[in-house]
Amino acid sequence: MSRKSSLPAHIVTTPVHLVVPEGATSLEAEAARLLEERFSAQTGVPVQTVAEAPPHAAGGFTILLGQPGLATALQPPDQPEGYALHTGPGRAALVASEARGLLYGVGRLLRLLDTRDGRTLLPQVSETTSPACPERGVYLATHFNNWYECAPLEDVERYVEDLALWGINTLWTWFDMNWHRAGFWDDADSRGSRMVARLRHLNTVARRLGMRVGLTGIANEGFSHQPPPELRAHPGAQRGGFYPYSHICPSAPGGWEMILHNRRRILDLIGPIDAYWHWPYDQGGCGCTRCADADGWTRTFLALGRDIARLVRERSPGVEFILSTWYMNDAELAVVQAEAARPDRWFDGVLLETGRAGHVTFPPGLRLSVFPEISMFDTYFVSYGCNGANPAPRRFVPEAARIARSGHGAVLYSEGCYEDLNKWVWAACLWDPQRSVDDVVGEYCRYHFGQASEALASELILGLEETWGVAKLSACDPAEPPRLLDQAERLRHACSGNWRADVLWHRARLDALMKAIGPDRELLAEAKRLWDQAAFADDGEGIRQEARALLEAVNTRQASVQALFTAYWEYMRAFHLQHCTLAFRPDDYLGGADLTGLRLACEEALRCDAEANFRETLIRGLHRWLWQSNLGLDFLFL
Repeated sequence: MSRKSSLPAHIVTTPVHLVVPEGATSLEAEAARLLEERFSAQTGVPVQTVAEAPPHAAGGFTILLGQPGLATALQPPDQPEGYALHTGPGRAALVASEARGLLYGVGRLLRLLDTRDGRTLLPQVSETTSPACPERGVYLATHFNNWYECAPLEDVERYVEDLALWGINTLWTWFDMNWHRAGFWDDADSRGSRMVARLRHLNTVARRLGMRVGLTGIANEGFSHQPPPELRAHPGAQRGGFYPYSHICPSAPGGWEMILHNRRRILDLIGPIDAYWHWPYDQGGCGCTRCADADGWTRTFLALGRDIARLVRERSPGVEFILSTWYMNDAELAVVQAEAARPDRWFDGVLLETGRAGHVTFPPGLRLSVFPEISMFDTYFVSYGCNGANPAPRRFVPEAARIARSGHGAVLYSEGCYEDLNKWVWAACLWDPQRSVDDVVGEYCRYHFGQASEALASELILGLEETWGVAKLSACDPAEPPRLLDQAERLRHACSGNWRADVLWHRARLDALMKAIGPDRELLAEAKRLWDQAAFADDGEGIRQEARALLEAVNTRQASVQALFTAYWEYMRAFHLQHCTLAFRPDDYLGGADLTGLRLACEEALRCDAEANFRETLIRGLHRWLWQSNLGLDFLFL
């Protein structure tokens, strides 16, 4: 699949000429534009686009971009989307089997550049490569006010360009009807109309970059508070999220028609698409006795899918219609397998949960793809990226390699830019499953942080993987989060203004603050001991001293938790997440007790002069705190 050799680097001397073939297609021209723009931004060296290559004797550096006629020594690979790249003294040449391959080769060429000490170096390489996995997609989870919804549109557009340069070839979105009322389209300034315009713009950007455009649709979704109570879906089918006031029961009189009417409306608003996901659960489904049976609601889901497929194909002929099996159990999946074996099969592919790849069989001719979770694993509450980067290269390199070898496609579930490293890992390994963790992380860090910071950034990323989530943060050495924060601060200083360095720094900062605060079990044990002493001990002055000490500990902890919240809020504002409705909540690590009531109990008691009043007020306050706090029976036995 790939032939590579690496020799000493050569200095890129000025002037730099970019030779683009005459009659270049729009995608080839886009590849040339990105190369010119990003080469100059990365190196500070201006690039001049020319029609013919200057002779070697003219000096400078020449990049030959396009068909084999420009560089007869190079031949493109036979496989789709592949490219051949050769760099040497004074010249680089790139050819491809198709225009998309040219774009992916441009991404590779940019990642090879090394700018340091005022010089731009380019290693001598010769490689011919094509992707192992034909479908390499990203689903932008465009809901809950995440980064894709709320960041400046130009930032998201540039990010889609980044994905294309990494070899991502499909872009998926979802218009979540639940957040918008029916009729929003009559107001061009409504939130719904603005969201439609945003999705249409991102689809235009994706097409410009040679990507296929996909749209997701929950099978029975409706607009906010659209269905009257008698048409609302039954929550008995809930798996994952469920919207009780917008989901529609397709079996209720008028429900089926309302669902199809909604789907027509969204398809017309979004415009042409290349692929469509028909989604069963999270947030869809209906558990009423008319919609569901012993095999779940799959039969109704499939019957509804036939009609929706017809609507989708009327508006986008040639669209690829994909059945999602997200959250289906084995019995439901068997129903889908039987439907796939019918001679009148009406869908083109099946989306599987990643763990099922290679374990579930379908008839030949169906596109099989998986939906890897790169965002919400091991999170605090649900998080949605609200506590910084979550790099996990050791986790995802082998998983992505397994999927690439299985023959399945992959579409990454992405909630924002915070899991940037995870996207790169999947993109790299879906292209070449032979790559190692160090190789993949090293290329990312070299390109985004520079050769001088590669080792520091790589060590930081690998370290942050080992402190991600409650279990790992709890188990790690107390000195590790401060050490990682120091590394993150050094990287941020070296790469000032680099958002990828910023998101790593925010994560390291939150980790270090949480580790310094620690779980609340020890403090709760002190509170329980004080409670026992107040009820049984004879030494009234000793109890008063213990109440003062506990109050001081509570105040110190609350100040530290407030500092953690401040850091969290600064991160949220920096990455346009302050309106996100799925938030970081560190209760699983810190503990969920509300210490405000404990503080008030101690303060009220300490204001009492008489010992009897002091004890009674303290015990009453502790009882009140126990009532109002998230404390279980275990508290009584701490």
